[in-house]
Amino acid sequence: MPWFSAAGATVTVSCPSGCSRKTYRKVKRTGGKLLLSPVVKKKLKVGTGIALLTQRDPIVTAKVVSTIDQLSQGRFLFGVGNGWNQDEIENHGTAFKSRHKLARERIEAMKTIWANEEPEYHGEFVKFEKMKQWPKPYQKPHPPIIVGGAFPYAARRAVRYGDGWIPRDDWLDLSMTHLLQPRFPHDRITVVIDYPASQCALARVRRDDPPVAERFELYLGPIELANGYHELNDAAEQRARFERDNRVRRERGQHELPMDEALLAVLDDLPDCAGVALGVERLLMCLEDSHAIADVLAFSFDQA
Repeated sequence: MPWFSAAGATVTVSCPSGCSRKTYRKVKRTGGKLLLSPVVKKKLKVGTGIALLTQRDPIVTAKVVSTIDQLSQGRFLFGVGNGWNQDEIENHGTAFKSRHKLARERIEAMKTIWANEEPEYHGEFVKFEKMKQWPKPYQKPHPPIIVGGAFPYAARRAVRYGDGWIPRDDWLDLSMTHLLQPRFPHDRITVVIDYPASQCALARVRRDDPPVAERFELYLGPIELANGYHELNDAAEQRARFERDNRVRRERGQHELPMDEALLAVLDDLPDCAGVALGVERLLMCLEDSHAIADVLAFSFDQA
């Protein structure tokens, strides 16, 4: 890994079958110590979000994951994905059409390395003879493998070889609320546009490359004041979206939401239009420099 050599550490990834374990014990964690020194004493879990397996050698990656898991004493979450950018993937020597099978074989190969003293693997894309590699992961048999990606395909991959699933939209929501919104300038308006098509909600999707939802959100500092949609007026498409959302909820063990038949019954007759919703209470919060919406409500929620 580049950050190992840049930090001045030597990393031996694996050794042939028959080599001395003692010989390699000293160098197995050098790079990991340099990488993880700021976090090993904290209680927070450490994870990748996400590691593109189509761009990473499985033997090298298996060692990196084991090292981080050892140094964090079992607090590592291995977030993985297969990628969508064809040019980027092919720059790493991976055929775009076969990337999913390649990623699956690399996961299987890493699991073999983590579980066996002398692992070997013989697949279509990943092949290696018996070898030895240390350290083994702190967590047994290996850190949780969290598959990232959109429904339904990434969810199926998570069932096949993962221990969990994080939809792409969840990462976007987390990034927006914890990384981007707190950094919006407090003295000016910020408008966010061109949301991913998967976050279209009730908005139309513009067939760009990639497709984007025709919606926006308006912020003053970190506070969302308004949002707007170019309204979808296709009942069949909206019904398919509701059904897709309920499939995702079922996959997560959540209860399904009732179908809004009243909306669907009139949607085809809706003219070409846009709608904008403004949060008046949030606007009052900004005017009063308040940090709690209860400060500007006429009565509390439990009295509503």
